[in-house]
Amino acid sequence: MPRQAVSAMEGRLYFVCRLRFHGSDTFVIWYQDERDGFLRTPDGRLLCAPTHEDIAATAAARGIAFDPDKITDYDFDQLEQWCRTPRAEQVDCPVFLNAWNFFDDLAGLHDTPDTPYARLSHEAARSLTTNYSGAATFRA
Repeated sequence: MPRQAVSAMEGRLYFVCRLRFHGSDTFVIWYQDERDGFLRTPDGRLLCAPTHEDIAATAAARGIAFDPDKITDYDFDQLEQWCRTPRAEQVDCPVFLNAWNFFDDLAGLHDTPDTPYARLSHEAARSLTTNYSGAATFRA
């Protein structure tokens, strides 16, 4: 996960992340703490915004600061393309590891292992590790 924070609140370090999915970008805030995770709305949904400016304003309204010039990118379109035509020589290991960690933190697997987010994370991980017969090296 990203390692570019400049401020902390309640012992947490915060980072802005850009998610690319189906050609569109969405911005979220990931935090590093004893248990890593993502900021969520009061009803448990992922807190997201369509622009960097919007997520920064949302963070500021919550009293959260982060380095506005540091954005961590997660390109799920790139991963989806690889899953459609898997080839070992095209594996970008850091991209896959970051995606794996993203889904793990999104799911909150350590706190709530049987939720819709956790099941989605398990399915995403299974897809990443079984779409290529040589993917055993990616299995945890």
